[in-house]
Amino acid sequence: LLKTFVKNPGKVFSKAILGQQIWELSVDAESNVVEATVNKVRRRLEELGATSKIKNTRNAGYWIEE
Repeated sequence: LLKTFVKNPGKVFSKAILGQQIWELSVDAESNVVEATVNKVRRRLEELGATSKIKNTRNAGYWIEE
């Protein structure tokens, strides 16, 4: 997940696209695998003192801001 964001800074990835690219899954609206993993990576980045932040917009997707 982090590698996908870092290689494409500022690019918005939908939940479905992330599910397909990273887990090779069809992520439905009920699945929280993307949200759970994003939250885990966010916490880890914060623990490490990283300045980059994973952002999201409802119904649009996730991206990393450096």
